[in-house]
Amino acid sequence: QGEIILFHRAKPPILVFDGKGELLRSWGDKEIPVAAGAHGLRVDADDNVWVTDIAQHRVLKYSPQGKLLLALGTGRAGDAEDAFNKPTDIAFGKEGDIYVSDGYGNNRVMKFRRDGRFLLSWGKRGTADGEFHLPHAILVDSQERVVVGDRENDRIQLFDEKGSHLATWKGFAP
Repeated sequence: QGEIILFHRAKPPILVFDGKGELLRSWGDKEIPVAAGAHGLRVDADDNVWVTDIAQHRVLKYSPQGKLLLALGTGRAGDAEDAFNKPTDIAFGKEGDIYVSDGYGNNRVMKFRRDGRFLLSWGKRGTADGEFHLPHAILVDSQERVVVGDRENDRIQLFDEKGSHLATWKGFAP
């Protein structure tokens, strides 16, 4: 919509500007009380704003106006189906599925339905295909491949929507 959305490590954590740099609105103090938790931000096809909060181990979905619509994670580090350990990024499939790179602590990718229901996860710490050392960036391409930036392994890995490894591109530290 021509707006610029900033997620930063200060109060308020989410700021929305117009194209001329004028502040339009801000939010997030209530749900993101620790400013140091700001990490990743994505906007989905419906203009909802998604952020990863590494301090509280959560992924939050907001309306374009700042209303909290969905919160994933328990607020504490964990490795269960409903928990993250410093999630780094979010991506979206064509059908609205949500992919989260749960990078700093768990070294895995998690997949959820659009309503937040857990579907599956894959990965663990390591260097083999399908393993990660800090999955830091994630996206879903036009072929529905899940592209994961495996930062400390200096590579990009590609998977299908079920987590099956398709390819590895070496030589990048995304």
